[in-house]
Amino acid sequence: MRGLVYSSTAKNAFTLADLGALAANSAQRNAQAGISGYLYYDKGRFMQYLEGEAEAIAALMARIERDERHTIRRVVVDDTLCTQRFPTWHMQWLQQGSMVAIRLEHILYEFMNLKTAPNTSFELLTPKVWELVDKIAATQARFN
Repeated sequence: MRGLVYSSTAKNAFTLADLGALAANSAQRNAQAGISGYLYYDKGRFMQYLEGEAEAIAALMARIERDERHTIRRVVVDDTLCTQRFPTWHMQWLQQGSMVAIRLEHILYEFMNLKTAPNTSFELLTPKVWELVDKIAATQARFN
């Protein structure tokens, strides 16, 4: 089982309708592939969490990387995931300001785009990424 978080920058602005369609289409495909996760978008920047079997996540990420609507900025992978954190969210769209938990999402997004100090390894910071993902998982019932 693999968990993956990535951040990207949109090449063009996405409307609420665009985001809704993206989430709905992704949810349908992800359900067939056994993938779950969520999507967050704010001011031209995406942050997405995906989880599922390693092969399915790798195939999906390859497709996401080819998507010309955005540019990938950072990817963090966890291959030690034992169970899905979001088993019923095939692609939950977390909208800005809809719940207190979204503040955690914003913190995670800012962290993903953090410029590390010259002598700081990003790998040393990745446990914090997973801690924040777990906090979002703990509050997911508020979104259902």
